[in-house]
Amino acid sequence: MEKQLSFLNDQILKDINKKDKEFWEIYIDGAARGNPGPAGAGVIIMCNKSIQHKESFFLGIKTNNQAEYLALVISLFTLKKLINDQKIEKNITIYSDSELLVSQMTGVYKTKNTWLLRIKTLVQEILTELDLSYKFVHIERIKNSIADRLANEGIDKNVRLSEELSSFFVQHDISIGCS
Repeated sequence: MEKQLSFLNDQILKDINKKDKEFWEIYIDGAARGNPGPAGAGVIIMCNKSIQHKESFFLGIKTNNQAEYLALVISLFTLKKLINDQKIEKNITIYSDSELLVSQMTGVYKTKNTWLLRIKTLVQEILTELDLSYKFVHIERIKNSIADRLANEGIDKNVRLSEELSSFFVQHDISIGCS
């Protein structure tokens, strides 16, 4: 009987602990037709396996790497708006099919391009503000097909950034020349 009570107490504690955690996943992709060329970003944000946000954007003329980094900034900007200020433990996994972005964000590769380094620094500042546990994971393109489709949709449909997001980029002196 005592073992059964112990098991039940352990199970209750596990259930309580689950409620005190949020598991966020972000899938990002940037696309450029030509390098540089018309570019787009696709973002999917999930919490505990449920889609919270998905969106596509046109980024103007950018390189593929710039589009990938801008997709990351957009996703974190949006995540910051979605996360409540509750004192719940938050874990985030950021998935990208860009080996360069993941390797630079994890420190495996150095970031030599000054524009990408500036964006990387902004990403690190946002992650620090969010105060959560995070990791970057490189995935195969096939496992990122929805974000890829969204990035291309952003280009095809010329989806403009929101005024709030545009202002954020202007504030950080990041040019998004949507023509």
